[in-house]
Amino acid sequence: MRLPLFALLMSLGTIALEASVPFYTEPVPFNFHLDAGFREDNLKFRVGPRTTKFEEVRHLDSHRAHKTHSKVKWRNLKIAQIEGSFDYTTHNDYYIRANADYGRVLDGFGRVTNFFARRHHHFDEGSDYGSFGDDSSYNDSGSGSGSSYSRERREYSEQTSRSENGYVADLVGGVGWKVVGLDGRSWIAGLGGYSYHRQSYEMTHFEQKFDLIDLVNVGKIPGLKGTYVTCWTGPWLGVDYLSKIEYDVTLYGSLEWHFAKFRADGRWTYTEAYNGHFRQNSQGYGAVARMGLDWTPCDNWAFGICGDYQIWSTKNKGRNRATVVNNLPMGDEIDLTFPVVERASLRRVRWNSYSINGLVTYRF
Repeated sequence: MRLPLFALLMSLGTIALEASVPFYTEPVPFNFHLDAGFREDNLKFRVGPRTTKFEEVRHLDSHRAHKTHSKVKWRNLKIAQIEGSFDYTTHNDYYIRANADYGRVLDGFGRVTNFFARRHHHFDEGSDYGSFGDDSSYNDSGSGSGSSYSRERREYSEQTSRSENGYVADLVGGVGWKVVGLDGRSWIAGLGGYSYHRQSYEMTHFEQKFDLIDLVNVGKIPGLKGTYVTCWTGPWLGVDYLSKIEYDVTLYGSLEWHFAKFRADGRWTYTEAYNGHFRQNSQGYGAVARMGLDWTPCDNWAFGICGDYQIWSTKNKGRNRATVVNNLPMGDEIDLTFPVVERASLRRVRWNSYSINGLVTYRF
């Protein structure tokens, strides 16, 4: 009788002990993740002339007297991507992670908009104040007579295109230190590292929507192609976190802030008579966020879904250097239609992206 009673007490004690054990007492030291899914990118940049604050342009009739600005935009780029990553925790709670991904552009749209930006000089004796901006005025406070300038932006041509080719690639690595919660259900890690991001976009199947100065006829433009290759590199700081919301369900995520050096290489070609090549560089920054959920049906395997969102931008002014080989009949006026301006500055580059991926994890 004593033996069955002792066995019953031991069984009840084992059940009580298992109920008091946290979801995990020791972080899994090494995890390898493989995910694939869908990504969408949008990117735009603008180039304009190097002008002084009070530059004055007087004649609207002569397009040569105006400074040409170009805005180039890729939107709704549909990308199929695959990504591999790992994270590793040492016995001293040092935390290492790295990931690499590659994607192909399947479809998307592009647009090139050219416009004149000019400033008028006028006097307003009754006003001592002004503002500066698009379709507004800027007051020269150094002039006692209330001298002011107004800036006007006027679009004169627009082209649309398709973007059915290109690729994206990212490589991110970081090292930090992990802190596990007292309940054993969660941890958080602060870390820093270095990242490399690259996009290669194209524009083909151009169509001229309108042209107010008749440099290019409205309609399709066969033989015109644009390419743009970017590179964002630099250090970053961030936070990773994980929480067990059920015994076999995990919620995790990360936040990163990047300090980036931006470089780009672009080329616009039109038949064999025109080849415009430009290089750009600037300083920039970016923010990246990730959140995911996975389910662990057994000790070593987990399956889930994750989403990423990132937004990047350069500073307002960067360098833009261009070289042009132009044998077209229109001569040097063709830079009013193509976004290749020999004496120009890079105004700003903006890039945002989001992705949704299915995830498989193997825990060693």
